[in-house]
Amino acid sequence: MCVSVTAQSNISGAWQLTEITMTGGGGMTMKVTQPSVYTFTKKYYSKLYVGSDKPRPVLDDYSKATQEQLFSIFVYGFDANAGTYEVMQES
Repeated sequence: MCVSVTAQSNISGAWQLTEITMTGGGGMTMKVTQPSVYTFTKKYYSKLYVGSDKPRPVLDDYSKATQEQLFSIFVYGFDANAGTYEVMQES
C-alpha cells in the first residue's frame, strides 16, 4: 500500500477508498463504488476491500448455491489483511 504522508501527518483512524489512480502508459483514475475500510492505529492496520465495479450477487437460497456462485460472492474480488506498518521519512 502506498500512502503519501509528511512527518506531521497522522494516518490513525478509519478510511474509505473512494478512487484509485494508476500511473504510467495506461494510466487512469477510477471511482470506487464498492465498500472498503482501512483502519490504522499507531503501529497496526487492517484492510477490508471489495475490488469490483458492481455489487456482489445476492442469492435467494445460499444452501442451494454452487461452489462457483459462493466463490463469486465471498472470495473473488474480496481482499482482507492486517499487520504492522512503519512510516519512514524520505531522504
